[in-house]
Amino acid sequence: MSRASASTQPPPLASEDVVKQIIQQGLLPMLCGATLGDTVDAVSTNSVKGSNTCILSVRPGRKYPHTFAIKRRQKFSPSEAGLARAFMDELESILPSHQHKYFSDLVTSSVRRAIVRSLGHSDDELLLRVIDEFVRLSAQTYEGQRISAAIGLNDIARDTGVKLTDIWREDFSKVLTSGVDTMLTVSSDGNVYQYEAIDRSEHVPWAPYHFRLIADWTTPERIGVVLNRNGEILIFKNKRLCFAHRRGGWVHLVHEPILKQMGKIGKIKLRQAVYETCLDVSFARTGGCIGIIKSTKASALRKANKSNDDNKPFISPDDLLATEKSCKSKTINWLVNKSGNFTVPTFQELPRRFRQELAGIDGATIIDHEGNILAVGAIVRCDGGSNAGARKAAAKALSHYGLGIKVSADGEVNGFTHQDGIADKDLEPIFTIG
Repeated sequence: MSRASASTQPPPLASEDVVKQIIQQGLLPMLCGATLGDTVDAVSTNSVKGSNTCILSVRPGRKYPHTFAIKRRQKFSPSEAGLARAFMDELESILPSHQHKYFSDLVTSSVRRAIVRSLGHSDDELLLRVIDEFVRLSAQTYEGQRISAAIGLNDIARDTGVKLTDIWREDFSKVLTSGVDTMLTVSSDGNVYQYEAIDRSEHVPWAPYHFRLIADWTTPERIGVVLNRNGEILIFKNKRLCFAHRRGGWVHLVHEPILKQMGKIGKIKLRQAVYETCLDVSFARTGGCIGIIKSTKASALRKANKSNDDNKPFISPDDLLATEKSCKSKTINWLVNKSGNFTVPTFQELPRRFRQELAGIDGATIIDHEGNILAVGAIVRCDGGSNAGARKAAAKALSHYGLGIKVSADGEVNGFTHQDGIADKDLEPIFTIG
């Protein structure tokens, strides 16, 4: 066979193991809490009858022989299915180059391209350039300080202004916006045409409190991209946080399904308030632990809080607000229940920023199914055989009485409910955020 004819042969098909590795490295981190299962025969989405497992099936093009099952406890949302399709379309286009020495770089860039495609902006290339620039800036400083900035992409063409690419060549662009309440708005053809200073917002439940102003600016047609001082990149659309680049990888955030995973613990307003607080604590990087007590477990908790010869109380008496045995419990009980600042002393009725501060206090914030705050910064009795960190062990211990949530200092959120016959150390999260 001549050299010329040999070069026209199609490249060998990527093996099943190669595709699995790409899915694990590129797609799974964006689908919080997901794992890769075995290959399957048919393409399907979501719940399997008689099982707590939900499945999202993916395949890199019709010509590829294998379909792969992605699994987790919480359902996959339509936006997650759309993101998976966009990633697999990108994978189909690059897979013929799987033997190339720069293939890993193609996979990395495919993640960003899939994110951009799934957001449906009118100019994919412009959004991709903004993301790439913020990735570059996330590793830089200005006058010794980490850079915080924001760009608002408007789906309107304007022939006036200054090209965004020209501004990026200059150092002053690194400190021109705060990334919190100011940003540059950019037309669909890449012209910077306005400095936006946002001083108020409506209630924005699906975005971290600190970035609510920029989130509230966004619409189905307008996208906000933020670089914060932790080096994280946040992408907002339609008043919600959609994607975040943190801890070295991209995650896709879906919100409403998490409320369903919390179960019927308290009313929806309480669960939403807890979810908002988890987002706020996560992006404030303070870490935290929250427990919601089921109404059916209230008597069991009261019993567990009584000390006896065998066990210490489940919650340290000094941490219970009602006892006012410590300066902390007395102060917080006064601020929440007695000061007159708040007409309804339940967790969901407190100012959102105050909820974040309470949950960020070292220890567990414990509330009952109506939202009454039982303890803040509480030490709870944990299983002696636990192999987890303090917050995770406390969240698993709280799950015996309802729902336990752990927010790690690096931002990941895990929710736990107790399952009969499963030791705390083997308990898996029912949901994961970021």
